[in-house]
Amino acid sequence: MKLVSIKLGKGDWYQGIPTIQIQLWLNPHLLPIQFFASLPPNPTLASLYSHWQTLYKHLIKLNLPRGLPPEDIEFEEEDLSHISTQDFEEASTKLKLEFNCWLDSPSFASTEAKIRSHLDVHEEINLILETDNDEFRSFPWIIWDFFDDYPQAEIAISNLEYNRPILTKRNPRRYVKILAIIGDSRGIDVEEDKELLEKIPWAKIRFLIQPSRRELEENLWEKGWDIIFFAGHSRRGNQEENYKGYLAINSHEYISVFQLKNALKRAIQLGLKMAIFNSCDGLGLAKQLAELNLPQIIVMRFEVPDVVAQEFLKHFLSGYSRGKSFYLAVREARERLEGLEDKFPAATWLPVICQNPSCLPLSWFDLFETTTTLPNPYPNPPLHTLIPTPGFHKTKLIHLTTGLLVSILVFALKSLGYLQAIELKTLDWLQKHKPPSPPDSRLLIVGIDEEDIRRYGYPIADKTLLLLLQRLQSYHPTAIGIDIFRDQPTHSPQEYHDLVSFIANNPNIVTVCNRGNGLHKSVSQPKKITMEQTGYADLYNDSDISGDYTIRRYLLSRSQNPIETPNYCQTNYSLAWHLIYRHLSHQLLPVSVTGDSWQFGNVIIPPLKPGGGYQRFDARGNQILINYRNTPQISQQLTLRDILEATDYLNPHWLENKIILVGMVADSIPDIHDTPLGKMRGIYIHAHVISQILDAVETDGKNLIWWLPAWGDFLVILFSTTTGLFFLRFPFPRKIPLPFAIILFLLILYLCCLLAFRFYLWLPLIPAGGGFFLSATIVTLLDSQSKS
Repeated sequence: MKLVSIKLGKGDWYQGIPTIQIQLWLNPHLLPIQFFASLPPNPTLASLYSHWQTLYKHLIKLNLPRGLPPEDIEFEEEDLSHISTQDFEEASTKLKLEFNCWLDSPSFASTEAKIRSHLDVHEEINLILETDNDEFRSFPWIIWDFFDDYPQAEIAISNLEYNRPILTKRNPRRYVKILAIIGDSRGIDVEEDKELLEKIPWAKIRFLIQPSRRELEENLWEKGWDIIFFAGHSRRGNQEENYKGYLAINSHEYISVFQLKNALKRAIQLGLKMAIFNSCDGLGLAKQLAELNLPQIIVMRFEVPDVVAQEFLKHFLSGYSRGKSFYLAVREARERLEGLEDKFPAATWLPVICQNPSCLPLSWFDLFETTTTLPNPYPNPPLHTLIPTPGFHKTKLIHLTTGLLVSILVFALKSLGYLQAIELKTLDWLQKHKPPSPPDSRLLIVGIDEEDIRRYGYPIADKTLLLLLQRLQSYHPTAIGIDIFRDQPTHSPQEYHDLVSFIANNPNIVTVCNRGNGLHKSVSQPKKITMEQTGYADLYNDSDISGDYTIRRYLLSRSQNPIETPNYCQTNYSLAWHLIYRHLSHQLLPVSVTGDSWQFGNVIIPPLKPGGGYQRFDARGNQILINYRNTPQISQQLTLRDILEATDYLNPHWLENKIILVGMVADSIPDIHDTPLGKMRGIYIHAHVISQILDAVETDGKNLIWWLPAWGDFLVILFSTTTGLFFLRFPFPRKIPLPFAIILFLLILYLCCLLAFRFYLWLPLIPAGGGFFLSATIVTLLDSQSKS
């Protein structure tokens, strides 16, 4: 929000204004920028304005105003019998053109340009015009082109002299206390005003229906009014009466503000912050109240038709009570009167703010939450710091306590594994939305597809598999993994013997077995192949802990179990481990055991333990959380026929010094598993694990998924829960509805977790978001109960 103060020195339409002081606050906590300008005499503008006022009074006779009866309105011009709305609109247009031409005078326009250079059309601008000239005060300054160019700006008027109100301390409360005075209502409908007031949220209203002066004074002396509202007839005295304002508090009694001076002073001292006069010609009332240092006043410049007054009140109360700033609520309500100007010309020119510059403009919630003296934004230097109140500290304490208790509850649920299933789903989502990765050039997959089966039969004959291995070995790969079970011959014992002998004589070739679940479901490795050349191909899903069959973990090596069932597959190492071991050994990088962890090169990969999203699972053996490479194809892939029949077209670089995986990829051979990236064959999952560990060796383990220790997760949950609650009460330029504020914060939290996962940090998104949502719900319910 930017603050602009324009102080008009001595002068009038005929003499001009020799000195105009303009102060601009770019930041409420900084000193203002100060400019000086002037305006030349303009008798034409004075004449146009006088003529415009006369025409307005004539037209207003057609609609009974909230002021004197039409027969009491006097006219300075005699022949007005043929005046039409069109005549008035032409006079309004001329007045606006002449006024803006006057402000375009070089002595003022050059200063205005400097001010505009510091302003943004999208920010709120509070402009206060300080003057003691009654003609300038009544003039509709909102016809200045400045307000067309800056849609978030609104003007208020003020006396040149003002002081801060002296307030006494009071207990905070959760509602706005309004004294609604319904005065003489002959010819106007005040019931509509009453209904509008009764619909205001967080308000406690006392109605005084046509009170006597004594009754009004007694109520003003009562402690704690925030707003005084008046609906009924009012008028402004003449020049001899110094333009005093008079209120028709009942059908036979008009009183001025000064007749209630002591009672009003007491009400302001006890916390009265605003007065709204939904009646005619209220500038005289505003001037008198401003001399009593009332912070904010809304009045009507001239006589106002009944329907215009009610429409303004409806839109102002609706916007203001729902969190819109005071100035913007007035501007929006004023501009919404435009639809009435076909019947009530110049309706949008009538409402005006009268502001005490020593006080901040208050929001609706400030009316009952702020209980100390308001700082002055306009002196040199400005003070823009609200003094915290007991209610403010109490609110903070409630938020912090709620956040702490909810955080403890959510962390306990997380630690006990009740959030495990949904946290694992979140991990899948994060993996799927990682930045895309290129295929791994260190791997090659020989996938036997449907066409290979049609050509070579199924199962693939031992002699065909032998020929494939011989061809692959001729390109000198670092390791070959055969993800095809071959515990029995396919055709003849001799062919099987030749295949097994070739494998046994080439240590870089690894076969597979399957542990299954017991003797009858296990599959052994080829006969006479030792455990040094055998890896198990088993893949383990999370069906027992998350209810789905997604493969997120990989068992690199198994530990000895004192209670085991008989099994044909006796190896302790996985297919991926064997292939990684051979590839790194070829590069002269050691693979060893450090404590209970595997060390590949210089990288230590600890076994998966409870932590992060995993809390309850079988943690035996050396498991690793799979960080899938986000790519549609993990590596270069060839078919069986490519190797056996198209050797002349093979690029040797595809096979040399590579890890080669051989397996079935034909759709007719079932080997499909659920993964975070979707359905995937087993051979590709082995490839992703190999790729992950090789990347870890090259990046010093920076690609391994990691998470915070338990106390770190708790701090994240606590921070999200408590910070989110204060986020809901952040003073946004525009009030954001609670559901949208919650969604916005959760979106920010999600983006933070997604950004953290770019660095493979798995944050507790679901516990943090759930804790925030639960706390927000509890605090909202507490607030609602307190307000009710």
